[in-house]
Amino acid sequence: MNKSIENYGNLMSGFNKENNPEKTLDLFNKMKNDGIQANVVIYLCLIKALSRIGDYSLSISMIKQIPDSFLHDNQIKTALIDMW
Repeated sequence: MNKSIENYGNLMSGFNKENNPEKTLDLFNKMKNDGIQANVVIYLCLIKALSRIGDYSLSISMIKQIPDSFLHDNQIKTALIDMW
């Protein structure tokens, strides 16, 4: 697979649409291990996956990984509100 942020985003979005949030989380972790920096789209996919999984502790630990600069984005704020 071509390891671009766009490909990761497309795959994560697809996993979420297919109600497979665990694969979205796995791919997010793989992306981080590959040294690819997440963007707003990736974090939105991550938040959507976490909301579907419904594990509070997991959600907290993953949300802590989102840089503060992204937490000021209106889409991210809205997704986090919807998740809780």
